[in-house]
Amino acid sequence: MYGKKALFALSVVLFGLAGAVLAVDTYIDPAAISATASSINYQLDPVYTCNGNGLTGDLHTNQIGGEPPPPGQGTMWLSNGIAGEWIRYEFDKPYSINTMWVWNYNQITPSGGDRTTRGTRECTIEYSLDGGAWSKLGGTHTFAKADGSNTYAHNTEVDFGGVKARYVKITIISNHGHTIAGLSEVRFYAGDSVGFENETSSDLEAVSPAEIAVVLTNAQTQQVSVNYAVTGGTATPGQDFTLQPGTLVFSPGQTNKSISINIINDGVDEDDETIELTLSNVSGAQVELGTACHVYTILDPRPAVQFEDSAGGGPENAQIIHRPRKIPVSLSAAATATITVDYAPVGGSAMRGADYEMAQGKLTFAAGEITKYLYVTIIDDDLLESDETIVLRLSNPTGAKFGANTQHAYTIADDDTGAEPPNRDLNNDGKVDYQDVAVFLDSWLDCTLSPPELCWE
Repeated sequence: MYGKKALFALSVVLFGLAGAVLAVDTYIDPAAISATASSINYQLDPVYTCNGNGLTGDLHTNQIGGEPPPPGQGTMWLSNGIAGEWIRYEFDKPYSINTMWVWNYNQITPSGGDRTTRGTRECTIEYSLDGGAWSKLGGTHTFAKADGSNTYAHNTEVDFGGVKARYVKITIISNHGHTIAGLSEVRFYAGDSVGFENETSSDLEAVSPAEIAVVLTNAQTQQVSVNYAVTGGTATPGQDFTLQPGTLVFSPGQTNKSISINIINDGVDEDDETIELTLSNVSGAQVELGTACHVYTILDPRPAVQFEDSAGGGPENAQIIHRPRKIPVSLSAAATATITVDYAPVGGSAMRGADYEMAQGKLTFAAGEITKYLYVTIIDDDLLESDETIVLRLSNPTGAKFGANTQHAYTIADDDTGAEPPNRDLNNDGKVDYQDVAVFLDSWLDCTLSPPELCWE
């Protein structure tokens, strides 16, 4: 369904008081939008709010398309409830959204019954590029009630301010008085934009040139240009890469260009380095600046060493067996030669010698190894006390670079209740039962101390 043109040719032109054109927007083609919802009532599917059903030009009918409507012919969406119900829209690609028009729920029954009170009143609006990370658009939004006429013009407009989004989600807080809520139609107006296709990218130092994609959302009938330049990053120009400021020019009909960065492979062991690129000064058509910043990361080829997790923990009294807690440290790829990294406890509220035992040391990864472990022995002191933390840190890697987690905070969860062995609540669930025996046996079987007698408390 995405094979159609992404935008209707129809434009909405906003005029100033003197008649000068202020902006030109097109609305996103219904064929480029899909919709889902938290619930569906009476076969009134969420897709009816974005496919143009019920609209004649910009005016909406007050009929739902039949009772029940034939498949595919409904003109509104209706949920099963009110607060917490949601409708979500997905576009075929990211757009710079300026405005959303809203036609609220507009049903009048053939017998004359007014059901416009089902219309959404208060709601929140969120937007996202990937469907995972969401940003909230302002605070609470209020949609005006439909007028119930057969020629209902939209009476709510939401300013998106040009945010770039591929997903929009509306979550209902309240409606205009009924026990269920819905909408009739929405329309998204987006300005054409030129910008980076992605905000970040990366590749190995040996890969050159690095090609950074810049896209124009829709082909233009006249030339469009945009400037680019390096504006920051940790990589050093002339030593790690070369790129002079320049201008990309999109000829009529073109929508894709790229910036080529010459990456210098210096063979030096160093951290990953970044190049920050910025676009500016769009000219040559009514085109906005889209994603203006891109960060390219030059990846050092050495594997990265780091804690698998930045935090962890466990109950204090699980140490019925003298088995140190295992904290994994991993490489991003198996070592091809010996790799070492130092480790040490560097802080936290727990006291070494009183709450735990651990000395600083060095981990050594032999060729082919990918995971090693630090061992921390927790001291069960039978004192009623607050949870305590041990902060561990990696340092001085050789043959590897650092990953993201160079520090790990281990929390010792106090669970002392005054009970003495063997009446130990080892899994901290408030009771002593067979599950505590399982914890005991697991600890015993996993103990590697020599001689084995040292495993016993």
